[in-house]
Amino acid sequence: MKILKELIRRIRFKLYASEYMRVAYLHPRSVVLVTVRHEGAENLLPLDWHLPLSFFPKLYGISLESRNYSSELIRKSGAFAVNFMPYEFEPAMLAAGRTSGRTADKFALTSLSRKEGEALPLPILVDAMGVLECKVVQTVETGDHTLFVGKVVHEMLAPKNQQRQVYHVTDAVKGKVIRDDTGSGGGV
Repeated sequence: MKILKELIRRIRFKLYASEYMRVAYLHPRSVVLVTVRHEGAENLLPLDWHLPLSFFPKLYGISLESRNYSSELIRKSGAFAVNFMPYEFEPAMLAAGRTSGRTADKFALTSLSRKEGEALPLPILVDAMGVLECKVVQTVETGDHTLFVGKVVHEMLAPKNQQRQVYHVTDAVKGKVIRDDTGSGGGV
């Protein structure tokens, strides 16, 4: 019964949100990898629903599907890191978006190297061009998603000679839009 309910939810979502999503995705958005840890459980997820919210104080927002594994870990840990990845990591980013961290080790699956955060006890990605370590200061339920507002407690930018093109959700290959089509703008 649970599987049937999930299938109906996904079909309803695709019918309801398809036009909305086509309009919302007209403008390219960069895809980041969000990393999180709680009591030894780690996860990473690709995400294109993210944005700076304030300079003073430095606040950054990410929006995730409320019921997914990463949302659960962020709620429990109160922290997340936003990793801005170069374009060449597209295969790893797509692979991370196709499975749940609840059932698989996405770090092993993607072979992404991580190290300990500078300010918070969470993993950050070694190959990121930039990283924002964030402590959650507010959560806002927005329908089927949750907006996590994080105070940036540490930021890292790779040297200029290591900066490369970032991956965008509307990057095209052979005329097709590249993105995980799970029906969730918020990753898994």
